[in-house]
Parts: sequence; structure tokens; C-alpha cells
Amino acid sequence: MKIVGKAEIDTVADVVCDACTISTRVRTGANEYEFVTARL
Repeated sequence: MKIVGKAEIDTVADVVCDACTISTRVRTGANEYEFVTARL
């Protein structure tokens, strides 16, 4: 049996780069991710 009801949900609208504060979304609608590391 399927029970259907309305639910309010939170979704991710965009992901922003911590280093340069630019959106990670590309033309295709997907997000690009990279890892930045520092060596001592």
C-alpha cells in the first residue's frame, strides 16, 4: 500500500568554493569538485 502525503524538504541550491567563493556549477548543470591541499 502506498501512502502519499505532502512533505517540505530542504535541498542544496548551489555549492560554492571555499577558496574563491565562486559557484562550482558548470554549463551542463553538474558541479565540479577539486581538492586543494598545502604541503609544509
